[in-house]
Amino acid sequence: MKTSRAILLSFQVILGYSVGCLGHNDYEFPKSFDFGAVTASFAIEGGWNADGKGESVWDFITHEIPEIVEAESGANYNITKAAEVAADSYHRFEEDIKAAKEIGLNFYRFSISWTRILPHGFNFHVNQAGIDYYNKLIDAIIAANVTPVATLLHYDSPAVGDPFLGGFSNELAVQCFVDYADLVFGLFGDRIRYWITFNAPSKLCNEFPRKILAKNSKYFPTGIYEYTCAHNVIKAHAKTYRLYESKYKTSQKGLLSISLELTWHEPASNSKEDIEAASRAMDFTFGWFAHPLIHGNYPKSMIHTIGELSKKQNFTSSRLSKFTPEEIINIKGTLDYFCVGPMQTYLTSANKEIPKIPSTNTDGQYSVQVNKSWIDPNNFYTNTPWGFRKALNYVWNSYGHKQISITEHGYAALDDSLNDSYRIDFMKKYLEQVLLLIHEDKVDIGSYSVLSLIDIFYFEYALKIKFGLVQVDFNNNEFPRTPKNSAKYYTQVIKNRKL
Repeated sequence: MKTSRAILLSFQVILGYSVGCLGHNDYEFPKSFDFGAVTASFAIEGGWNADGKGESVWDFITHEIPEIVEAESGANYNITKAAEVAADSYHRFEEDIKAAKEIGLNFYRFSISWTRILPHGFNFHVNQAGIDYYNKLIDAIIAANVTPVATLLHYDSPAVGDPFLGGFSNELAVQCFVDYADLVFGLFGDRIRYWITFNAPSKLCNEFPRKILAKNSKYFPTGIYEYTCAHNVIKAHAKTYRLYESKYKTSQKGLLSISLELTWHEPASNSKEDIEAASRAMDFTFGWFAHPLIHGNYPKSMIHTIGELSKKQNFTSSRLSKFTPEEIINIKGTLDYFCVGPMQTYLTSANKEIPKIPSTNTDGQYSVQVNKSWIDPNNFYTNTPWGFRKALNYVWNSYGHKQISITEHGYAALDDSLNDSYRIDFMKKYLEQVLLLIHEDKVDIGSYSVLSLIDIFYFEYALKIKFGLVQVDFNNNEFPRTPKNSAKYYTQVIKNRKL
């Protein structure tokens, strides 16, 4: 009975959020709206130890425990060698920028490799070759009449800080990150206006540790590490924001944010319990990071639920870390605009089971499922444009009317075709939702960034998933880039500013 209600509810939602948009082909993207694409340093650069670069945690994983990535990706090739080179953008970045220019991108979002600048993670040793590389990259982006958008950390934190010092579960990482950011602002801030501190910290602190570290160690403290890591990431972001605000903002006139993964949780039924569970799930995912940065502290549902569970699990205090009054003041309001990466939609129901072993997976006391009708056999993720629209309305209505930038969104193809009509259809449906958000819902969406500009080494899934507008032939030592049909489609959207 519950399943049938869920299907009926999702059907009603789809009708309300998709059929209503037909006949609005006259909608245009505002002149101020920007189109871009994104990559990440580890995912494309290669050159893992070139010219003095230090080891990142993902270098460590792909060298020391590649079997973990092999298991996730189903790879039948050498993971270590593939990760060492990726798309070889360290040597071929000009080709990437050429592709960005030919597509007609307004901006290109890339990330800086912390250990290419600071090989040991700390600022006692600065690597000039790394600085030279990013200077050349930024100058090339600007020369192509594309705006550079820089992310300071896209998962590849210094390896010295993870296996030995606990990464961001160690408060030492907070000041290390701020010192790194300070250096980067001083080096490149004269040419970069848009900064993102962390990409999807929920993956950095929750999903990756569970998938990678937990499988490698029976001592991994699940349900504890994640909250401590997130706590310190939030403090690192806030301290970086305040640093930029006091030291650089007046002269550089930049804007700073953090890119948060955005999952929509639709109630699995119209019961009070499932509606509350879906709301709680939004708090435990998006709100985990967004709520402190807007309001200064975690959502009340997180504080209460984790506190009560911790008592029942015989902890002497809550597993959720607490901010001091001073930290709350410092953290509150440290976003110039919202950066979100919408990916998934789930049907969410209540689950009050109390597991013996604590886990962030069960702390929210909800369960998720996917309607089979949402599954595209060639897409690694669900295909739910209506959930995308609901999620962005949620951000707008729940966290104040700050402009929203969609910082990464893409079709995770399981094949490598240049004739990627499935990606074009996907882009049409989701960009249509962006138009509806702007024109009908009156949500201030400032930009949209495709994941990704080129095919990438996608972390734990390696080369399994193809996101690129531009194909990279990873079997050719020259790594030739070839635009897919979706790149040509995106060019027309950018040029015409309509679908």
